[in-house]
Amino acid sequence: MHVAINEQVVKQNDDAPIEDVVAVEELAKVAKLAEKTGNMNRAEATWLELLSRDEANSENWAGYGRVMYSKGDTGRAYEAFKERLKDVFR
Repeated sequence: MHVAINEQVVKQNDDAPIEDVVAVEELAKVAKLAEKTGNMNRAEATWLELLSRDEANSENWAGYGRVMYSKGDTGRAYEAFKERLKDVFR
């Protein structure tokens, strides 16, 4: 069944194939789980991967900011939260 779904050309509003959307959702789960379990290096790498795929996603910036703050990198945390808030005030 997964093969059949993957072969479909189902698109979302942003024209990303459905498998790309699912992959992004799964990556976000991995990032959040890494945060919860204290694996901040994994969480940072995963949020950066998500940001490389969708720089405009404010949730990715929020996640990255949380991790950077937890790691004590307040400069990067500040910049990430600033990017997060751009979406709020548009």
